[in-house]
Amino acid sequence: EITNSNKYKAITNVDTPEPKVALTFEINGNNNSELTKTLDILKEHNIKATFFVVGAWAQKNIDFIKKIHNDNHQLGNHTQTHSNINSITETQFKSEVKGCSKTIKNILGVEVNVFKFPNNKYNDTHMEFIYDNSLYPIGASVISNDYKELGKEKLIETISQSNNLKNGAILEFNIGSKYLNEALPDII
Repeated sequence: EITNSNKYKAITNVDTPEPKVALTFEINGNNNSELTKTLDILKEHNIKATFFVVGAWAQKNIDFIKKIHNDNHQLGNHTQTHSNINSITETQFKSEVKGCSKTIKNILGVEVNVFKFPNNKYNDTHMEFIYDNSLYPIGASVISNDYKELGKEKLIETISQSNNLKNGAILEFNIGSKYLNEALPDII
């Protein structure tokens, strides 16, 4: 069983005195109409975010990868296929990471420098590999649980009432969750 590392920790917040947070979005499925809405909301509010993409999705959605990049959002690696880390070998894990990075580089000509583990599961060996490949492991201090689809108000409440919502917090959302785009303007 893979558990979180004792030696390494993912970055879950940034030390800043400014009242700012980082918005992160995971893209691991074909929810392109929802992604378009999310991008429009961010643009309307002049907000930049980080999008952690699955390489297999990126290969099929090159125009979206280019749009995210051209809108000056950050792209991050979320593995090639969003595999369950508990059920793959170390070699497969390395291939998942390298595959996604290569996919994004082939599309945009730029290297990604941030990585998000599927389901926030990792161990020391995984972390060492991430750092050895010049990637920063990103986690979240506030997990929206938007995938549970409990409603717009519950999503807003989960974020706004989190004890971890403070300057420099990293918030985690999932593109395609039912109430994300309805709640996002209020969260912003």
